[in-house]
Amino acid sequence: MRKKNDILWKGMMEEIFDDLLRFLFPEIDQVVDIDKGFDFLDKELGEIYPEPDKEADTRFVDKLIKVHCRDGKAEWFLVHLEVQGYPDKQFAERMFQYYY
Repeated sequence: MRKKNDILWKGMMEEIFDDLLRFLFPEIDQVVDIDKGFDFLDKELGEIYPEPDKEADTRFVDKLIKVHCRDGKAEWFLVHLEVQGYPDKQFAERMFQYYY
């Protein structure tokens, strides 16, 4: 079930990525040309960070997204989204572990 939910969240993130950027970074339109769209680099991300093999491992939603800047350059966002519907005392530690 977790894998199916991950796929749904990944798809939803692609649909609302422009709104997500504007919510997190209100001035983003000054830097990123949102009208040019985004490149979602799932294949490339999978090559860099393969998902865990064990079924018991936590699955997570990650997106590597290339954005087009107004100055003609490209930048990348690595987005991690964890959606959890229950309390977990280990949540903060799990989130920290994604950084190493």
